[in-house]
Amino acid sequence: MQLEITINLKKYVFIYYILIYDILLHIIWRRKMEKENFKQLLKKADFNKRTFSQYLGLKYQSVNSWGNNGRNVPYWVESWLNLYIDNKRCKQIKELLKDSGVCQ
Repeated sequence: MQLEITINLKKYVFIYYILIYDILLHIIWRRKMEKENFKQLLKKADFNKRTFSQYLGLKYQSVNSWGNNGRNVPYWVESWLNLYIDNKRCKQIKELLKDSGVCQ
C-alpha cells in the first residue's frame, strides 16, 4: 500500500513538474498555439469546442473565438490538452493491464 502511494505521489509530482515547465516555456518564449494545432489536439482528446468548454466550465463563445480575429489560444491550453491525452492513454493502458490480469 505504501509503495503504491509513493509511486502515485511521484507520478503526480512529475506531471506537475512538466506542467510548470511547459507554462514557463510559454511565458519565456510566448509561443502561440496555432488554430489548426488547437483543433487537432481537441480531436485527439475526443473533444469539440463545445464539449471542451463544458468540461472546463468556460463559455463556449470564448473557446470558439480562440484563434480568430487576433485572439490567441491561451498559453495553458496546449499543455492541458497534452496532459489530458496522456492521462487518458495511461488510463486505457491501466485498464488493459487490469483486464489481462497482469496488474490489479
